Amino acid sequence: LPDESDHSAQLRLYGQSVLLALLMLAVSLLVAASGARVVDSYFSRIAFGRIAGLALLSVALIFGFTHLLRLRYAPLIAAVLVGIMIIGPGFTALWTYQATAHATWNSIDDLDNLIQAQRGNYGSPLHLILLTAPDWPGGRFHDAADVVIFELQQKLWQNGADATVDILHVGAYQDEYVNFPGTCEAQWGEDSAGVCLNNDQIEASRWAFDAHPYENVVVVRYDHHQQTLTPIQRVTLAELADYNITTAGRDVLESNPERVLIPFSN
Repeated sequence: LPDESDHSAQLRLYGQSVLLALLMLAVSLLVAASGARVVDSYFSRIAFGRIAGLALLSVALIFGFTHLLRLRYAPLIAAVLVGIMIIGPGFTALWTYQATAHATWNSIDDLDNLIQAQRGNYGSPLHLILLTAPDWPGGRFHDAADVVIFELQQKLWQNGADATVDILHVGAYQDEYVNFPGTCEAQWGEDSAGVCLNNDQIEASRWAFDAHPYENVVVVRYDHHQQTLTPIQRVTLAELADYNITTAGRDVLESNPERVLIPFSN
């Protein structure tokens, strides 16, 4: 807690904190307004910096104001005021984040168990495209699906499954998977966060493995509520308008019927 024996020094400390918070806010605004080339993924980081600046500004102002009034137990009063200010939205956000994060992480084990149990329904070699629902928890946090893809693939290999996987989901930043027209080359100059339908093969998203010929592809619909995987024969890109998928020409994503040993759902 602040030492009230040095009143002026404490005020200078709070003043410096206020100036730092204002600088953080100013920098975040300047970066956001610096040009149209700033992609959406960076805006989320800019927003985090802006929120941190606002939090620091609020705390510095509360502690500084109570110290300026020379109230008895000023630090304790300020701490209570800050607690009241953050306890509602803070705990609500933490609870929501925790529930979504746990649901996303649990989907790794769910998918591993489902794929292991149903591996006999498909031939080899096999590349599974997991089509998630729009409300899949992994689509709510940026980059969460990348973690699921990587961890799921490692778990499948560790448990002896020979399938490779990729995930179609909503919530990805379009700037991270949009391609130059007629190609599967990402415009932003880094690995694509999406799947791309090339002429003779399907290009994997950045945390999946390599490209795959269409003869190895099976599309399955993942219902995270019912914990089911269901093979589907085809889905058009028009139906996947909000998903992380692009094309170099094809407009339909299809399963190879020779790889599917059970009836399709559509």
